[in-house]
Amino acid sequence: MSQGRLSNEFEPVERKVQLAGNSTFVVSLPKEWARSQDLESGHSMYLYPHDDWLIAATGTVSDRTRSVTVDATLTGLEVTKRRIESAVRRGIRPDRDRRN
Repeated sequence: MSQGRLSNEFEPVERKVQLAGNSTFVVSLPKEWARSQDLESGHSMYLYPHDDWLIAATGTVSDRTRSVTVDATLTGLEVTKRRIESAVRRGIRPDRDRRN
């Protein structure tokens, strides 16, 4: 686990939770990284609890197109079906291949 330096990979980054006042917790972001993500002071972020993760995003899910493409040529029918069902359960719309 790295500390301080944030990367674009899915490597965990440890940040300390701090108390601000009597009723608010704060998690700081390194200024250089925040700016590289087009974040500035006063911008909103959205937190999505997911299982034992907390996902932080700069936009709401409804602001983004959530889709996935499953390449059925690389796997069997059952694996393809499970991948599509998994995406649908997570609220992701599978794209349809229009190359036919």
